Amino acid sequence: MNLLDLDEPTVGESPTVGRCVCGRKIWDPVSLLYEMGSGCRKKHGITGRQRVRLARTRPGGDCDGQTDLLAPPADATP
Repeated sequence: MNLLDLDEPTVGESPTVGRCVCGRKIWDPVSLLYEMGSGCRKKHGITGRQRVRLARTRPGGDCDGQTDLLAPPADATP
């Protein structure tokens, strides 16, 4: 490896510094994946993944509309 190879990541490596679409340097791993800084992502309306909050049910209880996937169909004949 020489100094000229530092610009291009080798196979299996991920870059640690990059450039945003606006030309600014980025080094945040999330920004590198998007190839766009956080400010530009907000400006263009690109949001990251958000956590999903699951509704709680009583222990051992069923939710309305829940189907038992292991039960045989009601119209099945033995």
